[in-house]
Amino acid sequence: MSTPVLSVKDLAITFTHDRRDVEAIRGISFEVNAGEVVALVGESGSGKSVTARALMGLGARGQRISGGSIELTGPDGSLDLTTRSPRELQRQVNGKRIAMVFQDALTCLDPTMAVGRQIAEGLRAHYRMSRAQARARAVELLTEVGIDDPERRYRQYPHQLSGGMCQRVNIAIALACEPDVLICDEPTTALDVTIQLRILDLLARLQAERGLAVVFITHDLGVVARIADRVNVMYAGRIVEQGSVEAVFYDPRHPYTWGLLSAMPSLGSDEGPLHTIPGSPASLIDRPAGDAFAPRNEFALELDHEQEPPYFEVSPGHRVASWLCHPQAPTVEMPKALRAKIDSMTKVGER
Repeated sequence: MSTPVLSVKDLAITFTHDRRDVEAIRGISFEVNAGEVVALVGESGSGKSVTARALMGLGARGQRISGGSIELTGPDGSLDLTTRSPRELQRQVNGKRIAMVFQDALTCLDPTMAVGRQIAEGLRAHYRMSRAQARARAVELLTEVGIDDPERRYRQYPHQLSGGMCQRVNIAIALACEPDVLICDEPTTALDVTIQLRILDLLARLQAERGLAVVFITHDLGVVARIADRVNVMYAGRIVEQGSVEAVFYDPRHPYTWGLLSAMPSLGSDEGPLHTIPGSPASLIDRPAGDAFAPRNEFALELDHEQEPPYFEVSPGHRVASWLCHPQAPTVEMPKALRAKIDSMTKVGER
């Protein structure tokens, strides 16, 4: 078995809010292998982006890693990123070994600098390239991410490019120093549908060509089905279900996953109004006792309101944090409408 390029173990992230410690990420663990796409999915506020940014040491004010480890493995061995200062990460890791494509393409670029120079900047910082060498490589990267007339585009500023082209520039910046791990934090959310598909296809091609380990953050399960190998479903700062895409899509066990899948529209079918999950996401400041999803869970057991469930392995590599998976729990079937939707879906393996 290959060694994971990125291994997150029992990661906990705490914020200080009104002189109180609020645990936003609660002991999450996942791994990413070379050439693999692992998705983090969930509603807004579930902790996806906080986790993604923590992988690069990009925390908000008052945020700290309060437990666990983030190990990056390469030819020279493993490096625990939680033990490194922001300065060390900036100089030795970020951009060169691990890089990120952010959500809003335009605001991530410096409006006062030509886009080509922004690509070349990282090359000069990490590889000590001359201006001419960095420029030549930046033009190559613009070509690689599908931008026509790269010599001209090199000299243009972000406001002269479309949203899709700006995101392609961001991808070029992220890949410039040949990182082992690429983090994509909702990289298509701000784009229209046709451009989204082109960016997803571009990321999939580059990931396959370079053998990248990719962490993909999204709330869109349709995107997950299209590009991911494994998926982690997050709720209230915890992973509540994880496994292969096939396992989570075709044999989901957590009621929250049922809700997310039920809310995913199906093309070419008339399902009537879209399904919504009742209630609001759990407050991290005043999190309810027991399972954080219990107040929104129509299938909740009495125990759900009293004690947080451990993980149950329902099949190899498929883990679920739900008391419904306990051997002595009553049998609860997923909603019939969801079962029918799953049965009608094209197999993920055929995508």
